[in-house]
Amino acid sequence: MIPQEDFVVKFRYGGEPRDVRELVQPYTYLVDRVYNSLPTGTETEVILAAWDYVCRHVNYPPSAFPDYHKLEAFLRSIGPWTKPLLVYTDYEIWHTPSETLWMGWGDCEDTAILLVSLLRKILPADRVFVAIGLWNTMGHGWPVVYRNGQGYILESTFSEALSSPWEVPEGDPYKPWFAFNDQEVRGDIPGFLQLRGKVKAYDEALKNQQIHRYYRDSSRVLTY
Repeated sequence: MIPQEDFVVKFRYGGEPRDVRELVQPYTYLVDRVYNSLPTGTETEVILAAWDYVCRHVNYPPSAFPDYHKLEAFLRSIGPWTKPLLVYTDYEIWHTPSETLWMGWGDCEDTAILLVSLLRKILPADRVFVAIGLWNTMGHGWPVVYRNGQGYILESTFSEALSSPWEVPEGDPYKPWFAFNDQEVRGDIPGFLQLRGKVKAYDEALKNQQIHRYYRDSSRVLTY
């Protein structure tokens, strides 16, 4: 078992330390709403429907920057905010399922977290995980579902699901560091993600003001 302190990862704004298991949220309102909208059927059919929903309804942010999410959230205002916040783009920000559904876009970690949250409504905690690691040499996150002891990858950045959830077994080019859901963490969380990781110097007060302004002034509303 991994020591409790090793579950702590800086995945929120400002490198805020949180338990990584908090990200997978099977029982929030929007996750319930999406899950209840899916067609019923066999376990395989429900898994496939959830996978296809995430692929079709969450857009991958088109950007060459390391983390489009920070630029989208923090750099709304062009001016004195830009320079200090560009320093901050070395850090990922992983969104909760409700945030991803509300925004309508998300990168690999966001869509993986959303899909695993949906699948946790029908699968036990030992069968579905968000894996974080490398795809070839690039950092990546993806869902893994286990069936009869074999893990299968449900790539959540596709534009649509494959014809079956059981087409891509675990293995190269996917190289996981660790995996988690709302109850369990498996593997070794890298030091650069953990609480003990190095934090770059930037103006915390200015950054927090920009975050609060973005959410307070945002005109986006959730529609059904």
